[in-house]
Amino acid sequence: MRRIYIISLLFLLVSVSAFTQTDSLFSTNLTGKTFVENRTYRGDQYYNTDWLTGDVLLSTGDVVYNKKLKYNGLLDELIWLNTVIPGVYSIDRPLIYEFRLKNFNNRVVRFVKINVKDSTLGHKNDIFVEELVKGNISLYVQRKISITDVMMIEREHKLYPLNFIGPTPVYFIKLSTDNYLPMSALNRASLLGLFPLQKKNLKKLATQNHVDLRTEKGLMEMIELMNKVEF
Repeated sequence: MRRIYIISLLFLLVSVSAFTQTDSLFSTNLTGKTFVENRTYRGDQYYNTDWLTGDVLLSTGDVVYNKKLKYNGLLDELIWLNTVIPGVYSIDRPLIYEFRLKNFNNRVVRFVKINVKDSTLGHKNDIFVEELVKGNISLYVQRKISITDVMMIEREHKLYPLNFIGPTPVYFIKLSTDNYLPMSALNRASLLGLFPLQKKNLKKLATQNHVDLRTEKGLMEMIELMNKVEF
């Protein structure tokens, strides 16, 4: 009887502390808090709608492999589905150095954490960005989800705001230093504004290679071209 009591107590302790556990006994522990999705928004909060298998590189240098992950662009949080001790958790941000989502549209996407100046608050903040091009000139994008529209609805003779959300990506260009330059918009003028002394050369490079700088694919092509020539 005493043995049964001890086993039951151990099981209870494991259940209470489940949010600090991984779903494998052979991987580094993840920590975080229970995640409850705010469903009052209209639109998708996530970069990847479905759970994807991914790896998390921790700030300690350890790697946690093959976890079910979603990136929440509204909150800028990495969400983890624990499949053995059931639960959904938001992984502690300071713990994460980078993470990779596998088989996203038949490719692996890599997110890293960078420190940039917040356009609204004016001070620097850590954010997660997807790496699009790596080189002497690198390109990143913050897969940000924002409120794009607000509609007032009436309930019980009172008005309440209904928030619609959607993708509002922000692109960053990094030179050889740790300085990340945000692009104000996805177009030619925004890119050229970051390189005022090279406008003429960049215009020629874009024109000769038929690069459409109004698209993400075109911006990636342009950065790859810029890495092949000297400025």
